[in-house]
Amino acid sequence: MGRLKMVFFVAGLGILASGLVGCADRSDPWFDSNLEAALVEAGDRGTLLMVDFKTDWCTWCKRLDRDTFSDPAVIAELGELVPLQLDAEKEGVDAAEKYGVRSFPTIVFLDAAGHEVDRILGYLPPDAFLAEVKRIRAGDTFNACLARLNEDPANLEVLERVVQGLLERSDAIAAIGRVEAFHSAHPEGGNAHDNCRTLMFTARSTMNENLYRSAARLFRRDWPELPEVPDSLGIAHLHAFVADIEEIEDDRQSLRSARFDDAEALLEMAVVEEMDTQQMLGVAGFAFRAGHYDLATDLYRRWFDLRQVGEGVESLNHVGWNLYLMGRETEAAISMVQEAYDIERDAGVGDTLARLLYVDGEVDQAIEIEILAAEASDGRAAEEFTAVVESMRSGQDLGDRPGFEEFPGEKKS
Repeated sequence: MGRLKMVFFVAGLGILASGLVGCADRSDPWFDSNLEAALVEAGDRGTLLMVDFKTDWCTWCKRLDRDTFSDPAVIAELGELVPLQLDAEKEGVDAAEKYGVRSFPTIVFLDAAGHEVDRILGYLPPDAFLAEVKRIRAGDTFNACLARLNEDPANLEVLERVVQGLLERSDAIAAIGRVEAFHSAHPEGGNAHDNCRTLMFTARSTMNENLYRSAARLFRRDWPELPEVPDSLGIAHLHAFVADIEEIEDDRQSLRSARFDDAEALLEMAVVEEMDTQQMLGVAGFAFRAGHYDLATDLYRRWFDLRQVGEGVESLNHVGWNLYLMGRETEAAISMVQEAYDIERDAGVGDTLARLLYVDGEVDQAIEIEILAAEASDGRAAEEFTAVVESMRSGQDLGDRPGFEEFPGEKKS
């Protein structure tokens, strides 16, 4: 009887241990092996492999780990996949190259044969990430969109998703082909709004002077038919040929001038008084990228005055950084970024705040905050922040803003 009790006792320990291991697995969903083994596992289970490409210096990768991959609902959903994390600069170098991963974090979904079916770029909070994973698992994937567009090349909604996906995969040639196929289906007529929406894809896909000019001609042809655009999304759909053109080799200056002038005409169509804070932020960003710094500065100030207190650490830091780059409204920029830093002691936010304080003459405080940013970081970020500390200590130009003449202590309105 004693031996029987011992058997039951040991068996009970085994069940308990199994349960404890299961709990540990649920809190850490990652497949602990390499890509090849993970593909085999995905095949055995009849599911997708999810590869999270990250680096040790990527702030948003760390935030994804901290906020999203720790969420119970996300962990449960990952249990339906084979989730694998790879450092794109270490054990995942070859895989990152194979799948064209250029930014981080990038999450690539593969079938058991190693073919990509979809991807997620950048940081997403738990709810948004969960929705994307569910969409992909349900079959609403990039590959499915490709198949639908092959059947109906004039489908604008699907075209937008496909071209965006191709650009995310750095396949500009294929993106150009898709846009050209759409225009073939809509030769000279068609809806002006639809035609103009495709211009964004043309310009961003090609960085080609001839196609840029063709897009500009089409835009100007349809211009009188376009209504006023009170929201940033509408402007984004219309600003194709004022997208970045830094890679164009020929006639660059004239194209930059055209970009500036056309952006000005677009911005005049925006009804600022009717915008909410998010629309205002989008239009301000558009003005900033197009070189209209006075308008961008004015919109950023309006946004700061109208926004909800505590609205978005990312937005506050982003606006403060753009004001820093423009060398304008330093005092307001410090207020914005200080508010963000008080909400979350993020290293990137601390770096922005330190740089602003430095150009405002608060050198000791700037150095103190930059040291904290360096200590809270690793990899490239830590090296960069440490170099900034040394530049501040020696009173040097930080080298990231044009037009600096005096360091430290320069003040600009």
